[in-house]
Amino acid sequence: MKNGNTCIKCDSVDIRKIPGKYPFSEQTNMAKISAFKKIYVTRFVCVSCGYSEEWIEKGEDLEYLRKNAEQPEDFSNFV
Repeated sequence: MKNGNTCIKCDSVDIRKIPGKYPFSEQTNMAKISAFKKIYVTRFVCVSCGYSEEWIEKGEDLEYLRKNAEQPEDFSNFV
């Protein structure tokens, strides 16, 4: 939905973007990586069917994860 502007479940184009952090607000959608590191996650929601996707949009956050986050060896339980 982020890249195609169309819901992959119902083909609607009625998509809303919810930023990971609202300016001057306590409302956040984030992944706390460590005591000092938070990564904000942007949510895209189809208001026709309710399907949603979450994306980390900042390149520096993706690079941080690439370097520091553990990569599982077994993906058999991955949903």
